[in-house]
Amino acid sequence: MKKRNLRKRRIRGIGIVIAIIFFISRLWPILGTNKQTHIATYGKVEETISVESFIVRNEKVITSGMGKAEYFIAPGEKVAKGQKIAKYILSEEDQSKAKQQLNVIESRIKNIENSQKENSLLKSDLTKIDNQLTQHIDLIQTAINEEDYETADNLKRELDDILDKKNVISGDQSFSGGNLSSLEQEKKLLKEQISNTTKMIHANYAGYIGLGKDGLEEILNMDTVKELQPSDVKTIRNILNDNKKYKDEEGNSALRIITSHRYNIIIPLDKNEVKGLTIGQTLNIREPGDEREYNAQIKKIINDKEANNSLLILNVSEHLPGFHYKRHISLELIKDTRDGIVIPTESIVEQNGNLGVFRVNRIGYIRFIPINVLSQNDKDTVVQNTFFLNDNRERISTITYYDEIVLNPSQYEDGQKIR
Repeated sequence: MKKRNLRKRRIRGIGIVIAIIFFISRLWPILGTNKQTHIATYGKVEETISVESFIVRNEKVITSGMGKAEYFIAPGEKVAKGQKIAKYILSEEDQSKAKQQLNVIESRIKNIENSQKENSLLKSDLTKIDNQLTQHIDLIQTAINEEDYETADNLKRELDDILDKKNVISGDQSFSGGNLSSLEQEKKLLKEQISNTTKMIHANYAGYIGLGKDGLEEILNMDTVKELQPSDVKTIRNILNDNKKYKDEEGNSALRIITSHRYNIIIPLDKNEVKGLTIGQTLNIREPGDEREYNAQIKKIINDKEANNSLLILNVSEHLPGFHYKRHISLELIKDTRDGIVIPTESIVEQNGNLGVFRVNRIGYIRFIPINVLSQNDKDTVVQNTFFLNDNRERISTITYYDEIVLNPSQYEDGQKIR
């Protein structure tokens, strides 16, 4: 009796072992996958670019920010035209600071006016400047080809200076003209505050309240943005840097009214990054580390063939956090998003002019399977599922979900047994 029970237990144990071996063999493509292979699954691939950008708003500075302020409306809130928004009290010390700042602004105005007078005599030299630009671009290319990168960097700095000179020569339509207009407006506001020790501020426009100023309010708006050139980005950065010290001295208490909920974002790109983008195209943007995406539409693409740079202008109607006070922000520009079968980009191999992957069958042999790439970045690729049509409209079988593919195809040959 005991021997019969022992025999039954042995048979049952052998049966369990056989069952376990059977299930492992069936699930091996998934459970047995090692670092040499990958299981194709559903996912999403984004083609993104990390960029610096500048917010362009329609706004008006209504106070210079000097004095002790009492605000009746919080930054970012909507106000009606004529609504009381703040009270400024100017002490003797504040008046003294305002006079000092007024002197600085008048000096800056004089420098710009002198620069424009000097450059107005040089408009006939634009052809000469264009020739200098062409020569410098050729010299930069030669230096790069000869791997003389120090000379190339020096030539690039000289090229920036020549471009600045060309922009200034264009007179009041240039950024120097716009900056002059902005400084004249600031001069007017300071004179008003110096003459009034206490002043009640009312909104002279309907819109959103903004706190602080950066010197670009009058020159970077949705009208002037149409005339921007890629070379103007350097001027924008310079104006922001010049105004940082004044912002610190004033306590950043100047008041602005943003007159529209719509705004533009300008993004400097190089000639390769702008490829595939078209005017009118809708794409998404987001701040680094934030999953929330915002819709944007390409308003204009401005190319500078001499410097191989471009400027992307976006229309945005959704409010980015802090859109009423931020100017210079980092963004992720999402050029394309596709979902489907996602495989590692490193798993793709070319065979006889066709892209594909090595798929592992149940008994461990690999076979080349052609694929159709829908979207790709450095890490992942989205490919078509089950089949696709080639250039001759022929139906081509391809991989599907949960296929096992080889990660490093260069190490293997088609038909090789890998396990």
